[in-house]
Amino acid sequence: MQKMLKLKCFQWQRKLMKPRKFLTEEEYKEEGARETKLALDTLREYCKSPHCDAWKVITVLRDPQKFADFMHGSPDISKEELGDYLNYLVDDRPEDNSQNSNNHFILTDDEE
Repeated sequence: MQKMLKLKCFQWQRKLMKPRKFLTEEEYKEEGARETKLALDTLREYCKSPHCDAWKVITVLRDPQKFADFMHGSPDISKEELGDYLNYLVDDRPEDNSQNSNNHFILTDDEE
């Protein structure tokens, strides 16, 4: 009886659930770029707020100057880091898909 009840509950739940909309690859990349930019802007605003102890943060960073530049609007990654990342993507791509691949990279930095 209990198994039958669970089955009925599952069937009703399935009927009530809305169908999921899956993203295309382009939509996925656009959403990723948009959400990354939003998160970086939120982080930047938090770092400027009185709630953030910037001096405490600076003491544990490898590159405090980069943090200071980021707080004042500079990109979160350098051009060299971006180049390294793009090279990594190209080197990591399977050979058989390289001709059919249509990779487009969306930069979220204001400075391109």
